[in-house]
Amino acid sequence: MEADILKNLVKNLNRYKAHKKSKDNEIIYETLLAHTELTNKYFFKFWQSKNSDEIFDRFCDVFWQKENIDNKLKNKAKDLLKEIIMTIPIFHDIGKVNPNFQLMKLKVNDFKENEAYVNTHHSFLSSMFYMDYCRKLVYDEKNEDEIVNLLAEFILYNGYIIARHHSELGSLTEFTKLINLDDDTYFSKLKRIINNEDIYSVKIDFIKSDIEDMFRNLNKVDKDAEKVGKRSIKQGVYLSIYIRWLYSLLVASDYYATSEFMNEADFSENTDLNDIDKWDSVYENTDLLKNIRQYQQERYPISNEELNTVTDINILRSEIFCEVEEKIKANTDENIFYL
Repeated sequence: MEADILKNLVKNLNRYKAHKKSKDNEIIYETLLAHTELTNKYFFKFWQSKNSDEIFDRFCDVFWQKENIDNKLKNKAKDLLKEIIMTIPIFHDIGKVNPNFQLMKLKVNDFKENEAYVNTHHSFLSSMFYMDYCRKLVYDEKNEDEIVNLLAEFILYNGYIIARHHSELGSLTEFTKLINLDDDTYFSKLKRIINNEDIYSVKIDFIKSDIEDMFRNLNKVDKDAEKVGKRSIKQGVYLSIYIRWLYSLLVASDYYATSEFMNEADFSENTDLNDIDKWDSVYENTDLLKNIRQYQQERYPISNEELNTVTDINILRSEIFCEVEEKIKANTDENIFYL
């Protein structure tokens, strides 16, 4: 399924690479297709192992509980929402078709620099590809208006997750400012570039009303939701959890997929994702983890007073790592953690 989507959308797909590594004095490349398939594999594994269907059902029940549409349409919306969620890993790195990324980041000399792309970035471009693809699914003429109204905003949220999967989530508001079709915006420039280059098999055809649909339900949370027709605080919390939940799934899946290529260790060799001794051994023997373990023994935890004066970012990172590790080990029966 995922291979077909990319093959149908990206021309000459096999020429694009996702990562590279050095082995026996030789540079070995991982294709974009291969990395996508690995990421999708881990996304599905984590979805199953973390009981995500149960989480997803609970989210939809709470988030749409006040919507005045029948259960048949709600169930149809749920099925389509899950479909576009499961498409996230397929599109997460598709922006690596950026020739500047191929040439400057991966040193694939088959490509030439193209100043029209402005930079070597790929995540925001991936987000644009994803939102355009899902917009076409959701806005299909066979879908009722109620379905479109329920799902339009999720195209934006999922695109936001893809755009931020190599960094912290940051502000959704800042991301929405980038989704703008004015002539001089980065989003508009990328749209024109892709439509003028011989890379993508379909036209990126966002129009202003599509973006307005995606933005319509932003900032609708209110403590008096029943009175003013807005969302409840509970619904707002559930939406926040939704975004962080899928962000975590994607980041973890991308990490394990990349690690499989770099370390040539496949989780499928294990009978259970919880059997991580081999991975743990590799990770613990990295210089990064050795430094953190030394910090953990010698300094962690430092006092709040000292923490407020810290200027070394590595100390803050080590403190966060140690505290998170403690919380996870103390709550191993839980499926979702909030940092």
